[in-house]
Amino acid sequence: MAATQGIVELTEMIFDQIGLALDESYTERVRQLGDSTCKAGIEATIRYLSERPELSDAELQMLSAGNIPEHVKQRDFEAHIERLDRQTDLRPDEKDKRMCEDAFNSGLSAAIHYLLKAAHTQQVDLLSLIPSNGA
Repeated sequence: MAATQGIVELTEMIFDQIGLALDESYTERVRQLGDSTCKAGIEATIRYLSERPELSDAELQMLSAGNIPEHVKQRDFEAHIERLDRQTDLRPDEKDKRMCEDAFNSGLSAAIHYLLKAAHTQQVDLLSLIPSNGA
């Protein structure tokens, strides 16, 4: 539970500090879809890192390129879309899903770059910035 709360807090902090929120020129629906999906991308990055006891050189290279493994990305994106379908009245159509995928990928890569820069600036290991999953 504490790790989950830490992930939510870190997700919100990254989203706010990087300024990823869509501005008011977009409709409320688009802003809700885009912002929630961008946050889902940030959270996917943090969750992926929280599951890692350490990072190999290959994983660091992948992260430096702004990526997490494709199967993790796809799994988390699909889970987010399913939550939107079940828990909200937003129900994204195919056009919305393409926009959501872009927002998800933006959140994912922004989170990676933010965390890598923070780790470098603070001269700490990347994983020390991530809430522990308790495993």
